[in-house]
Amino acid sequence: MINLEDFCRDFKECLREKGDFNQVLPRGRELVTALAANKEWYQGVLARVISDDNFLLKQGLSLESNEILIYRDPDRSFSIRAYLWERGHEYTAHDHGSWGIISGMVNSIRETKYKRLDGGVSEGVACIEKTAERKLNPGETTFVLPLNEGLHKLEAAEELDAVSLHVYGRPVRTERFINYYYPEKNEVKRIYPPILAQRMLAIRTAATLSPDWARDLFKEALEACRDKTLQERCVQALNNL
Repeated sequence: MINLEDFCRDFKECLREKGDFNQVLPRGRELVTALAANKEWYQGVLARVISDDNFLLKQGLSLESNEILIYRDPDRSFSIRAYLWERGHEYTAHDHGSWGIISGMVNSIRETKYKRLDGGVSEGVACIEKTAERKLNPGETTFVLPLNEGLHKLEAAEELDAVSLHVYGRPVRTERFINYYYPEKNEVKRIYPPILAQRMLAIRTAATLSPDWARDLFKEALEACRDKTLQERCVQALNNL
């Protein structure tokens, strides 16, 4: 059993020594299982979620309301997150921007894996099929790969709220979004973090007020903003004016 500090040190060393994900995976699963077995550090995280406003403000741009960002390595080589799964709630199939190792931590999780069958040539259209389903008990692990190789869905497996522990590697996707898949409709939707989505919508609508004012605004935003997605939207908006 290890604590959060020990895990971060050992996992960082594992990444340094192994490099390739296939080599990282065996040792990484051992470490994630050990961290998930120690509930004391997680109790401290939950206490901060409930009562520490500053902790919540530092969560950054999250895509999911059930996600808790626990740790992000300074060089962005890995991050640690917990996900809270509400009993009886059906969650959505999605992809990932990086590889990830996942462990059950509190009660059981059901994982459904999918394979994408189409080539992604039509925007908003995706055909996926279910390839596997399993119950993930506390301490048991699974993993995902980036982009189309990592399509799955997680949810509470029983009539109990559940928690899973996730360790993700360095993102290979430069924009901050994930794809949500709806197999019954053959649809896929790109989902951005709420704050980022709000700013993107503001960019789209600014030009309708005053093109000259919007042009100056977008140029200023390009100089001030470091987010690649917003920069690209500003460039696109300028080209459309």
